Amino acid sequence: MQTTPVLNVDQLKSQARELQAGYGSLNGETLRRVRCHFADRPRPNSPVKSLSLSQAQLVIARENGFKSWPRLKHHTEAGKLVSADVFDRAVATVIGGDAFGLSRLISGNPRIVHGRSASKHGATLLHYVAANGIEDNLQKTPPNAPEIARILIRAGAEIDALAKTYGCGLNQTTLALLVSSFHPAHAGVQAEFVHVLAAAGAAIDGLSDDGYPLRLAIQSGYPLAAKALVEEGARVDSIADAAGLGETDQLAILIGENTEPRLLQEGLAFASRCGESGTADMLLKSGADIDFLWDGGGTAVHDAILWDRSQMVQFLVASGADLDMKHGQFNATPLDFASYNGKVDIVRFLLKQGADDLDVALESAVTQGYAEIADLLMQARRDR
Repeated sequence: MQTTPVLNVDQLKSQARELQAGYGSLNGETLRRVRCHFADRPRPNSPVKSLSLSQAQLVIARENGFKSWPRLKHHTEAGKLVSADVFDRAVATVIGGDAFGLSRLISGNPRIVHGRSASKHGATLLHYVAANGIEDNLQKTPPNAPEIARILIRAGAEIDALAKTYGCGLNQTTLALLVSSFHPAHAGVQAEFVHVLAAAGAAIDGLSDDGYPLRLAIQSGYPLAAKALVEEGARVDSIADAAGLGETDQLAILIGENTEPRLLQEGLAFASRCGESGTADMLLKSGADIDFLWDGGGTAVHDAILWDRSQMVQFLVASGADLDMKHGQFNATPLDFASYNGKVDIVRFLLKQGADDLDVALESAVTQGYAEIADLLMQARRDR
């Protein structure tokens, strides 16, 4: 890993002018770069033929992981370069939870909190704490991750710095990476980390003020992170948000305003992922189809299985879910899907409900190495 060399301000200004010129000539790659940071420019079939220098500078800033041109300019003029060796050691202390070691490194190299990886994601140390979108082998969350984040923030880490972890745009902040990350959730520190970032001024509703972090947390099946966002002031203004959070009163209001089938189905999918049977029941009674294949994927049962929501699976089956419905992408029934994903308790429940695609499910369990599930399926096959 090496740190990215910082260009001087004159070079960055030159890049901005070149981008501005390329936009005026409708250069395809330039249009793509601008669209990445200005979703409404150019509009399909009607490209805007001018781009101000300040807008071009903003694109350059965001491509380098900064929210604004002044922040990039300040960073560059301050000469915030960090050696590769020091940055590597800092990353090791971050993912290893070595608070003392990190503090010592920062004491000797204060600029390190502004350093960035030379990997294409260009992550800062704070991004590494979120353990998402960076190198797979470095995605680790120590039990004291929130304290590691506090150390970096106290040392001046930019709270909403952008990375290129999943493409471009304003959604690659530490907060967005955090609320969709398995590792801090599995370590049990995801919600606390949300509060740490919020206390430091992170944009709770996203840099675009569109509610992206909350929607992402719910879509990713992390209700504790979602509820932490709401506690910090995130807006709950969609059926999907209210459904995933289990907020029945708010859901009733939103359903009263809009019963568009697509929104009801999205809400049911997210309620299933987050294990919220109360809001799922409201959506079903409002017309949501329990066996609908949401977004080309699976049914509500498949979603509940993937996120290991055993009680939700039981609720959906009791509500009439079809156990023969196959996943739209993986062509798997609920029993096969649960067997493939190692959900022992759910497999046991589905067998009791009479799920009978035993041979296919057994093949999935054996292929994935789930011996206990394979034994359950073989026993079921002998008993039938």
